Amino acid sequence: MGAFIGRLIGVLVVACFACSSGSAQDLEWIFEREIGPPVFDVSGVVVVQDRIFVIGDSGNPPVIYEIDESGAVRHAIHLANAQNTDWEELQTDAAGNLYIADTGNNLGYRTDLVIYRIPWFGEQMDQDTIFNVQEIAFSYADQGPNPQPDALTPFDCEAFVVRENTLQLFSKNRGLTGYTKRYELPSQPGQYVAQLTDSFPTPNWITGAASIDHEQAFLLSDNHLLTYQWAENAVSNPLTIPGNQVEGVCISNGYRMLLVEDVEDSGASMLYGIHAETIVSTPWTTTLYPNPTEGRIWIQSNLPVERIVIWDITGRPLTSQEFLWNLSDSYLDVYALPCGMYMVELIRKNEGQVHRVRVK
Repeated sequence: MGAFIGRLIGVLVVACFACSSGSAQDLEWIFEREIGPPVFDVSGVVVVQDRIFVIGDSGNPPVIYEIDESGAVRHAIHLANAQNTDWEELQTDAAGNLYIADTGNNLGYRTDLVIYRIPWFGEQMDQDTIFNVQEIAFSYADQGPNPQPDALTPFDCEAFVVRENTLQLFSKNRGLTGYTKRYELPSQPGQYVAQLTDSFPTPNWITGAASIDHEQAFLLSDNHLLTYQWAENAVSNPLTIPGNQVEGVCISNGYRMLLVEDVEDSGASMLYGIHAETIVSTPWTTTLYPNPTEGRIWIQSNLPVERIVIWDITGRPLTSQEFLWNLSDSYLDVYALPCGMYMVELIRKNEGQVHRVRVK
């Protein structure tokens, strides 16, 4: 394909997506913060046990940084026996493993591409140094054995997600702007050849990703958030997001989205928090325990709870209160209630969930 035709396809793809883009007004903001030193050029973000972790790309040491919502660095975790040639993405899986993609490949000739895997990261994240660092080393199936420098390389990668027992890589195609390729790797340590599984049009380079569920993922493209459908192998519903070079995205607690931006030419990085309920269809799940209770009920909810109403078994409301829901477990004291059966209703927006609770 000629260079002109390639550029033309890219222009047409961008124009098509622009026509259907939403706006930043579709998203409800929580906060906007600058990420403090020593980390710079932040390229990935995850949340583990309600704690935020980020990484920086080339020029940063092989360190995972814990930050708070103010952007301040709280803790630095060094990875022994790891290099940061160009870290570009950070992900976790359901088993508690953490993955770091050292896959930045701006000129396309790297032969040391690797995704680091840290098993049971949640059990090690308070350490200053982690020694158990595994490697998923790979090359691309459709690239020759002796790659040469190429400023228009299709073998750069800044985004992947964990799906079942595989890693799904999305290329940053520097030669054909409006197109990306998807590769597949096993999620276990070893030496592999990444298999090309598909390709699809995008408005621009893909710079970050986050898994939503088995059917969908989020992809970042410039200042757009795209919804990728696995079955259709296509992106849709582009929404405008802040910044110009957003590098990382994750979903936290089912309703909150975190974005990190590498502010071009400044070295600074930004952290954005967004309510994502309007774009992530997350079933509301609640649990009350213990039941029966002797006076304190612990409440678990994956979405914010706004109000709680307690009813007796005749349907008479006994108490109604605004509820300050936070990211950890919260509780409700019912010591003043006589022994018996009650209905506890949790309310958010226009939805309510009722639990039968016995006080003993």
